[in-house]
Amino acid sequence: MCGIKEGSERTPGIQFKSGSWGLLLHNALAHWGIDPEARLIEHGDSRWWSGLVQSGESSTAEDQPVATLVQASGAVRSPRLKRVSPSVREHELGTDSTVVDHSSETGRDRQEALRFGSTVHQELENIEWLDNSAVSISEEIAQMIAQPAVREILSREHYQRQWPDCDEIMVRRELPFSSCDTSEPACLVVGAIDRLVLGLHSGKVVRAQVIDFKTDNLHPDGHAEAALRYVPQLAMYREAVGRLFALDLSKIETCLVFVRDGTVSDLKELI
Repeated sequence: MCGIKEGSERTPGIQFKSGSWGLLLHNALAHWGIDPEARLIEHGDSRWWSGLVQSGESSTAEDQPVATLVQASGAVRSPRLKRVSPSVREHELGTDSTVVDHSSETGRDRQEALRFGSTVHQELENIEWLDNSAVSISEEIAQMIAQPAVREILSREHYQRQWPDCDEIMVRRELPFSSCDTSEPACLVVGAIDRLVLGLHSGKVVRAQVIDFKTDNLHPDGHAEAALRYVPQLAMYREAVGRLFALDLSKIETCLVFVRDGTVSDLKELI
C-alpha cells in the first residue's frame, strides 16, 4: 500500500523496486502526462469522523465495536494469479489451433526471425506520425513503411479523414496493459499493444484503433489464414482498451499490419 501511495503521489526522489506496483503506477501516470497535483479519484466521506462518539459522551449498544475473531494459523490465502502473455493465453485456451508449422525451420532460422521481429517493433515504436515528424530508421524499415497501406496507417491525416467526428487524434506506442481473465484456468494477461490510435471529441476518447505489426513471411494467399490465427490476441487487446478508456467495443477497430508485403488486414468481420 505504501508503494502504491508513493507511486500515485509521484514523490520526487523515491526509488521504486523493479517490477513493483508503485513503479508501474508511477510510470503510467507520468506516461499520460497527468499533473502531479491533480486529484485522480475521490471516494467516501472526508468527514467520516464527525459522527463518532466524543470522549465523555454516552454511547449505545450500536456504537460499540464488534469483535472479530481472526484465525492466524491455518488461514487459507488466495493464490496469486499466474501472469501470462496474450500468445501464451491463446495456447492455454486452445485458440491457437492454426499456428504456423515451424518444423522445417532450423534453430538459426527461428533466431533470425525473432531478431528481425524485435528490430522492426523497436523501429516502428519510434514513429509517432509519418506526416509531421522526421525519424531515423534503417533502409529496410523505410522500404516497408513506404508501402501505401502501411504509410496510411502511420498517417494522422488518414484518421482525420476517417473520423470526422473527432477533433483530436492521439497515438500511444507499446502501451502496456494487464487484464484479469476469469476463464479456467484464471490468470492475469499482461502485454503491450504495438500501436493504439485514439480519436477524441471534446477531450473524451470516442474511437480507437488497435494496430498490431506482424513480420510473418507469408504466401500471397496466406493473409486470411494468418489473420484468423491472431484473432484471439487482438480480441484481448480490444477488451483491454475498452476497459481502460470506458469505450464501447463497437467503437474499437482492430487491424493487423503485415510489414513485409505491406498488407493491412481489418479484423472487423472476425472479432
